[in-house]
Amino acid sequence: MTSFLAWIDHDPAERERANRILALFQEKESRDELGLGAIRDSIADQLFPGTSTIQTRLRYFLFIPWIYQSLAHEGTKAAELDAKLRRSETALVEALLAEGETIGVFGRRARGGLKRLPSSIYWAGLSSWGIRRFDASQDEFHRAFDALHRTVTRHRQRREDEEHHDEAPPVQWDPHLPTAPAEFPDHAKLSLRPEEAFYLQDRIAQSNPESLLAWLVQDAPSPAVEAPWMHPRFAAFRDVHRELLLHARCFTEAMFGAAALYNLMLAEKKQSQDWIASHRATLDEWVTGLHEARLGDWSLDRFFALVGVPGHAIGPRTHDFVTAWVELARTHDAATLTGQAARRLIYARETSLKGAHSRLTNAAALTQWSGASGLGRMTYRWPTAQRFLAEIHVGLGVVT
Repeated sequence: MTSFLAWIDHDPAERERANRILALFQEKESRDELGLGAIRDSIADQLFPGTSTIQTRLRYFLFIPWIYQSLAHEGTKAAELDAKLRRSETALVEALLAEGETIGVFGRRARGGLKRLPSSIYWAGLSSWGIRRFDASQDEFHRAFDALHRTVTRHRQRREDEEHHDEAPPVQWDPHLPTAPAEFPDHAKLSLRPEEAFYLQDRIAQSNPESLLAWLVQDAPSPAVEAPWMHPRFAAFRDVHRELLLHARCFTEAMFGAAALYNLMLAEKKQSQDWIASHRATLDEWVTGLHEARLGDWSLDRFFALVGVPGHAIGPRTHDFVTAWVELARTHDAATLTGQAARRLIYARETSLKGAHSRLTNAAALTQWSGASGLGRMTYRWPTAQRFLAEIHVGLGVVT
């Protein structure tokens, strides 16, 4: 559904700035049907750390610590924290909607029935960007809530003793976190104040200085593009980013064909002539454009070295599947890429991943297929990163 805003002030410049952000909500990441998530996430984490495909608006990076700080100030105990946090986060939904916010509001439809809270979705990112300083899971943080505040109280008392006046206080949240505005949470808005945009810009740059996200957040804003390798300033990126993105592009283009063949096989199994024709056309178009991907020059050894970084182990079966498929793709031959060898490769991969739930073997699972799945080209959380960059630039008043 196309999103729109009703503007009261009719400010064309402000409308254009906001529309640049809202347009970025139209792009979705590819569903991982063939078990490529470990590689995809390794690339995404290196380029855009702290982001997630299901994050929506940037100000949630501030909303969540503000809510926790408010609950701590109220004297909330660990035993009641889960319930109070849920009430606070669902109340935030209502506050945002009452202020006319709709785009990127968690729980806009579910309201009080929201199953996954924003705090859980942003939890890892808050740590990655150095906003959350208590290094633990959300559950562990909740269990330690009482002990943490006892420690804070003891520290405050000890500082009254001159012998301990230099002792550093225990920190749960970044001490430079902007203060919540007086109207929060009852009159919350999703747009960033200038000081908040500057803070988040600084956190990204300082917490992950080697990332592409840190480079981009300090660069001038640019028009929206479909993938990071299409960025108009690509030539100015650091060498390490350009190299990784060139490998990422090859991986995207190569594996899109695997997804296209998988969908064609499902359409054939479903005996849907319309879907068969559609997926054959997609596969043919992909084969025709393969020469532009330059897979013949692509070093898989270097690629696997780049993605196999600590915390992102690539299993041998994934390694072998990708290698086998790329070798087929390098033929640039439609008959080969729709032939029995290619089909056996896709069949073996999908059934090994899903077992009894494989759509290629389970008729009930096949009925749940809507006609296309996993056909979006991987862009490694670029839509989220691009949206966040636009929000920071708008908050800073810097526009193209």
